Amino acid sequence: MLGRINRLKKRKEFNYIYRKGEVAHAPSFMVHYVKTYLPYPKIGIIVSKQVGNSVVRSRVKRIISEAFRLNLDQIATKNYVITARASAVDKSSNDIAREILSTFSKKGLLRPRSASERGSSISAEHKASKENKPTTLNQSDDRKGN
Repeated sequence: MLGRINRLKKRKEFNYIYRKGEVAHAPSFMVHYVKTYLPYPKIGIIVSKQVGNSVVRSRVKRIISEAFRLNLDQIATKNYVITARASAVDKSSNDIAREILSTFSKKGLLRPRSASERGSSISAEHKASKENKPTTLNQSDDRKGN
C-alpha cells in the first residue's frame, strides 16, 4: 500500500495541480503534475463512476497505487493526479504499470539513473561468478590429465 506521506488528500491540493500543472495523456489514464518543494512525490487518484461500479473503481485505484509504489524510487519528485479512464478496467496490473512508466518517461517524469544504477551490460556479480567457474574446456582437460 502506498504510504500516507505519498498521498494527496485535500481538495485544494487537487485543484492547485489542475490549475497550475501540466498534463500527460495515455490510453488508460491522464496525469496532471506540478513541481513540489517536498523531497518525495505525492499522488492522488481519481476514478469516476463512468469507469464502473465501486468494486471496479477500487480495483483500478489499487492497481495504479501499487504501480506507483513499486516505482517510487524512479519517479521524479512532483505532485501527480492520475485520472483513470474506462479503458483501464480491461487491463492487467502489469499493463497499467508499463503504461505509467512509459508515459512518465516520455514526459521526462522519471529520475535520471546514476552511473552506479545503470552499470554495464554485464553486472559485477555476474562477472565475478563467471571468473570463479572453470570453463567446460578446462574441466575436460582436468579429467584427461588425472
